[in-house]
Amino acid sequence: MKYLKEFNSEILNGIRDAIAIIDPKTYKIISANSALLKSLGLENKDIIGKTCYEVTHNLKTPCKSPLHICPLEETLRTEKCAISEHIHYNKFNNEIYVEISTHPIKNEFGKIDKIIHIARDITEKKISEHKIKKEKAFSEKIIETANVLIVGLDLKGNITLFNKKCEEVTGYNRKEILNTNWFELFLPERFKKESLAIFNNLIEGSISSHYENTIIAKDGTERMISWNNTVLKDEFGNIVTIVSIGEDITEKKKLEEEIKKTKNYLESIITNSADAIIATDLSGHVVSWNKAAEKIYGWTENEVIGKIVPTVPSPELEKALKKISNGEVIIGYESVRWHKNGSKIFVNTTISPILDSTGKIIGASGITRDITEKKKLEKQLQEYTENLERIIEHRTLELQKSKEALEFDKKKLEELALKLEHSNKLKDLFIDIMRHDLLNPAGIIKGYCNLILKSEKDETKKKYLQKVHNNLNRLIERIENASKLSKLESEEKLEFKQLDLKDIFLNVIENFKTVYKEKNITVQYNAKGKCYATVNPFIEEVFSNLLSNAIKYSPENSKIIIDIMEEEENWKIMVKDYGIGIADEYKKLVFDRFKRRNKEGVKGTGLGLAIVKRIVELHRGKVWIEDNPENGSVFYVLIPKKQECR
Repeated sequence: MKYLKEFNSEILNGIRDAIAIIDPKTYKIISANSALLKSLGLENKDIIGKTCYEVTHNLKTPCKSPLHICPLEETLRTEKCAISEHIHYNKFNNEIYVEISTHPIKNEFGKIDKIIHIARDITEKKISEHKIKKEKAFSEKIIETANVLIVGLDLKGNITLFNKKCEEVTGYNRKEILNTNWFELFLPERFKKESLAIFNNLIEGSISSHYENTIIAKDGTERMISWNNTVLKDEFGNIVTIVSIGEDITEKKKLEEEIKKTKNYLESIITNSADAIIATDLSGHVVSWNKAAEKIYGWTENEVIGKIVPTVPSPELEKALKKISNGEVIIGYESVRWHKNGSKIFVNTTISPILDSTGKIIGASGITRDITEKKKLEKQLQEYTENLERIIEHRTLELQKSKEALEFDKKKLEELALKLEHSNKLKDLFIDIMRHDLLNPAGIIKGYCNLILKSEKDETKKKYLQKVHNNLNRLIERIENASKLSKLESEEKLEFKQLDLKDIFLNVIENFKTVYKEKNITVQYNAKGKCYATVNPFIEEVFSNLLSNAIKYSPENSKIIIDIMEEEENWKIMVKDYGIGIADEYKKLVFDRFKRRNKEGVKGTGLGLAIVKRIVELHRGKVWIEDNPENGSVFYVLIPKKQECR
């Protein structure tokens, strides 16, 4: 018996599957082979006398999962072998996928005396199955969500694959066209011969390069498609499927025609532009000179073509051409020029490089606007402002010296009021001039720039056009911010209504998503529940400026934390960044106009936080800055939940 027992033990230990002998009444393990001990990382003393579900599943009761039946209970119920897949856990709590089979051992009375529990490790198989399933799902997802047409054809030209983009473009549902012949259903007669020839070449193993043809949609309309082809082979290397990937270029073709018309239109605009448009070579010799240049400077085209630009001093011209030769764009600088008749002219100029077809810089193009009248208005406004300040200062001193100043002539007061009113009108006039004479042309230039960007294929040209586009955006932002601040400074009170601050800030975060995603910044928004407050919709400007400020001064791959906290009768808004921080001496200054943090490469007008401060003041709130202990800054805004009548 001892020999037989040792013999059986040797046999069990020689089997690579994990085997345990289990008491069917208690589910306790009576014995186990070395494979089971090894797979679980345990010793005999760790498992003998313990239940199978405790040892392999870390459970206190037998398995009851509907997905994984307990094979031991199934064997007890049927008195037959039972098979099931389970997940076992070793002593390190690592998952082991196993296929379990349980076999009954009966005594001389035909009753089940013991259960043989065999667990085969199928982890690698499961991982492989999961990987294949995942890869298949991934491939199907790519095909289904791809923004291109993907068509699969068998060797007879029948459709076997038809993705969602195909449905969108053709109007057909894949169920109604699967196994239908592609050439008979979709191709106009004039394209069939050529397309069939390409198809037959693919079957013979000759991959055709890119080609374009027209297909007929369900509604009878024709769509122009740009195709690229490939083949799928079976395990024996035989071609079984032709896969064509297509891009619907119908609108692109129409757009190209529109762009051509637009270019002609733009050329007409340039010819008739009110701004001087001048082109030179890299030596400064004039190669083009439009009618507006003749009007602004007095020289005719015949007088200047082929000669050095007569309107720009030589040192300044050399400096500008050097920048242009290095690929720089000179945007919106103001300078003094001289008319042919000797009169002084104030101008605003933008100069860009001119490239040839290879991307080489061959010259410079300058757009100049005469701002002489604008400068006169600015000077007049400044003189009126200084005069008004002198009058106010003088009157203040008089009031301090004598009580008699309280009874000064009513006529003088009226004159002072008229001058103040005139000064305010001049300020408003200047703001209007800035908005209309600068913002509108800037918007028009931006529109044309967008059109040219869409059609331009040369990457070097696109780079310079993009620089122009970016600087236009900054110019427009500066003008709009100055206008906003001017409007806010003239406001004494606002219209209020109950709004949810949480939803407003959430909308702001969504609007800035592409901006902070470009820097791989994570925005963590911690606000919970509703945050109702009686506010003006202007409050969104506060949140936009704070988030924009945090993004600008945050390094890549960092995070920004936003929270709205209840503080008695107020809401306390926090925006925390992990950027460069602000020195103590600048913490109060940043809310003043044209004051901003110093950081190389960060563009800004210095008006954003001034706008924040003004809007918060109109809400009878507070705004301040604290240091972030982990580097960076924390901006706080305190807004009352309710606004009292004033």
